[in-house]
Amino acid sequence: MFYRYIDDYIQGIPSTNMTANMVSTMMSGNPALMFDNIDAEMYGADLGYGYKLSDHFSLEGTLSYVRGKRDDEDDNLYRIAPLNNRLALVYGSNAIKVKVESVLYAKQSKVSSFNDEEKTSGYGIINLLGSYQLTQQLSLSGGIENLLNHRYQDHLAGYNRNSDSDMAVGDRLAGSGRNVYVSLSLNW
Repeated sequence: MFYRYIDDYIQGIPSTNMTANMVSTMMSGNPALMFDNIDAEMYGADLGYGYKLSDHFSLEGTLSYVRGKRDDEDDNLYRIAPLNNRLALVYGSNAIKVKVESVLYAKQSKVSSFNDEEKTSGYGIINLLGSYQLTQQLSLSGGIENLLNHRYQDHLAGYNRNSDSDMAVGDRLAGSGRNVYVSLSLNW
């Protein structure tokens, strides 16, 4: 669990520069923002958990919650992750480890009205990860993240600001699609 009072948290606020506002409004239809320091507080908790099912199988996970509030106004902080949970079924033997992992995010409705932040829906993705210890110093690992190629919007993702795009200006950027990777690690 944690609690933190933050002096001088950096927050975007509407710009007072008339030239910047005029250019921004002509280019995107939105007023410009400038950075300012505000006082804020954040609190939350991270809970790691696990359960051994047998000699080779186990469950492991992490549950996380963060809440952020402005101290100078009755508003939430911008881009704070919603409640989320990672839960994995893990198989492990001498040299092999395989993990099927679910990544679940709740909807985020505690958004910054001051910054016109949009709420996001919850989502879930599945990852398949594995590793093989080739020698004492050499291991091979790989995985498929977002195995089912689920389309989702991560609350911490940015917004499209480019008018020459397939996405509308102001739409939240989509989360990563299916990602396949392989790595070879040498420890000495």
